[in-house]
Amino acid sequence: MSNKVLFVDDDRNLVTTSSRLIEIVKRETEPAYTGAEAIEKIRRGNYDLVILDIKLPDINGLEVVKKIREFNKKIRIVLITGHPEFGDAIDSLEYDIEEILFKPVAPSELLRVVNDYTSPI
Repeated sequence: MSNKVLFVDDDRNLVTTSSRLIEIVKRETEPAYTGAEAIEKIRRGNYDLVILDIKLPDINGLEVVKKIREFNKKIRIVLITGHPEFGDAIDSLEYDIEEILFKPVAPSELLRVVNDYTSPI
Protein backbone atom coordinates (compact mmCIF):
# COMPACT_ATOMS: atom_id res chain seq x y z
CA MET A 1 0.00 0.00 0.00
CA SER A 2 1.02 3.59 -0.50
CA ASN A 3 -0.92 6.78 -0.22
CA LYS A 4 -2.77 8.06 -3.31
CA VAL A 5 -6.52 8.56 -3.11
CA LEU A 6 -8.89 9.53 -5.95
CA PHE A 7 -12.09 11.08 -4.60
CA VAL A 8 -14.91 11.03 -7.15
CA ASP A 9 -18.13 12.98 -6.64
CA ASP A 10 -19.99 15.65 -8.60
CA ASP A 11 -20.45 17.71 -5.40
CA ARG A 12 -17.41 19.98 -5.59
CA ASN A 13 -17.78 21.16 -1.99
CA LEU A 14 -17.79 17.57 -0.72
CA VAL A 15 -14.72 16.74 -2.80
CA THR A 16 -12.84 19.82 -1.58
CA THR A 17 -13.72 19.27 2.08
CA SER A 18 -12.99 15.54 1.97
CA SER A 19 -9.71 16.06 0.12
CA ARG A 20 -8.52 18.55 2.73
CA LEU A 21 -9.39 16.11 5.49
CA ILE A 22 -7.58 13.26 3.74
CA GLU A 23 -4.49 15.43 3.23
CA ILE A 24 -4.37 16.21 6.96
CA VAL A 25 -3.56 12.53 7.56
CA LYS A 26 -0.70 12.71 5.04
CA ARG A 27 -2.31 11.12 1.99
CA GLU A 28 -2.14 12.53 -1.51
CA THR A 29 -5.58 13.14 -2.95
CA GLU A 30 -6.90 14.06 -6.37
CA PRO A 31 -10.43 15.02 -7.34
CA ALA A 32 -12.61 13.77 -10.16
CA TYR A 33 -16.12 15.09 -10.77
CA THR A 34 -17.42 12.64 -13.37
CA GLY A 35 -17.12 8.95 -14.07
CA ALA A 36 -15.28 9.56 -17.34
CA GLU A 37 -12.74 11.79 -15.58
CA ALA A 38 -12.22 9.12 -12.89
CA ILE A 39 -11.65 6.38 -15.46
CA GLU A 40 -9.14 8.52 -17.36
CA LYS A 41 -7.23 9.46 -14.21
CA ILE A 42 -7.05 5.84 -13.09
CA ARG A 43 -5.77 4.76 -16.51
CA ARG A 44 -3.00 7.39 -16.30
CA GLY A 45 -2.27 7.41 -12.58
CA ASN A 46 -1.31 5.13 -9.76
CA TYR A 47 -3.94 5.21 -7.02
CA ASP A 48 -4.31 2.93 -4.05
CA LEU A 49 -7.87 3.90 -3.18
CA VAL A 50 -10.84 5.28 -5.07
CA ILE A 51 -13.70 6.76 -3.08
CA LEU A 52 -16.51 6.85 -5.62
CA ASP A 53 -20.05 8.21 -5.53
CA ILE A 54 -22.64 5.90 -7.04
CA LYS A 55 -24.67 8.72 -8.64
CA LEU A 56 -22.52 10.66 -11.06
CA PRO A 57 -23.78 13.01 -13.78
CA ASP A 58 -22.43 11.00 -16.72
CA ILE A 59 -21.90 7.34 -15.76
CA ASN A 60 -23.37 5.31 -12.92
CA GLY A 61 -20.70 4.62 -10.30
CA LEU A 62 -21.19 0.86 -10.65
CA GLU A 63 -20.40 1.14 -14.35
CA VAL A 64 -17.27 3.08 -13.41
CA VAL A 65 -16.28 0.21 -11.11
CA LYS A 66 -16.72 -2.28 -13.96
CA LYS A 67 -14.56 -0.16 -16.28
CA ILE A 68 -11.86 0.21 -13.62
CA ARG A 69 -11.82 -3.55 -13.06
CA GLU A 70 -11.24 -4.15 -16.77
CA PHE A 71 -7.73 -2.71 -16.45
CA ASN A 72 -6.99 -2.57 -12.72
CA LYS A 73 -7.92 -5.46 -10.45
CA LYS A 74 -5.83 -4.33 -7.47
CA ILE A 75 -7.05 -0.82 -6.75
CA ARG A 76 -9.28 -0.62 -3.70
CA ILE A 77 -12.70 0.95 -4.18
CA VAL A 78 -15.09 2.34 -1.59
CA LEU A 79 -18.50 3.49 -2.79
CA ILE A 80 -20.40 6.36 -1.24
CA THR A 81 -24.08 7.14 -1.69
CA GLY A 82 -26.79 9.36 -0.35
CA HIS A 83 -29.34 6.68 -1.21
CA PRO A 84 -29.35 3.80 1.29
CA GLU A 85 -31.51 1.68 -1.02
CA PHE A 86 -28.56 1.49 -3.45
CA GLY A 87 -26.33 0.10 -0.73
CA ASP A 88 -28.78 -2.66 0.06
CA ALA A 89 -28.94 -3.71 -3.60
CA ILE A 90 -25.19 -3.86 -4.25
CA ASP A 91 -23.27 -7.08 -3.86
CA SER A 92 -19.78 -5.98 -2.85
CA LEU A 93 -18.31 -9.31 -3.95
CA GLU A 94 -19.80 -9.00 -7.42
CA TYR A 95 -18.30 -5.54 -7.88
CA ASP A 96 -15.11 -6.28 -5.93
CA ILE A 97 -15.42 -3.25 -3.67
CA GLU A 98 -14.22 -2.86 -0.11
CA GLU A 99 -17.34 -1.31 1.38
CA ILE A 100 -20.17 1.20 0.97
CA LEU A 101 -20.47 4.39 3.03
CA PHE A 102 -23.65 6.43 3.34
CA LYS A 103 -23.78 10.20 3.03
CA PRO A 104 -23.29 12.28 4.96
CA VAL A 105 -20.02 10.46 5.68
CA ALA A 106 -18.68 11.35 9.10
CA PRO A 107 -15.10 12.67 9.03
CA SER A 108 -14.05 9.86 11.38
CA GLU A 109 -15.52 7.26 9.00
CA LEU A 110 -13.75 8.80 6.00
CA LEU A 111 -10.44 8.79 7.85
CA ARG A 112 -10.98 5.19 8.96
CA VAL A 113 -11.44 4.12 5.34
CA VAL A 114 -8.37 6.04 4.21
CA ASN A 115 -6.29 4.59 7.04
CA ASP A 116 -7.57 1.05 6.36
CA TYR A 117 -6.81 1.05 2.64
CA THR A 118 -3.71 3.25 2.29
CA SER A 119 -0.54 3.95 4.22
CA PRO A 120 0.90 7.32 5.23
CA ILE A 121 3.51 9.16 3.19
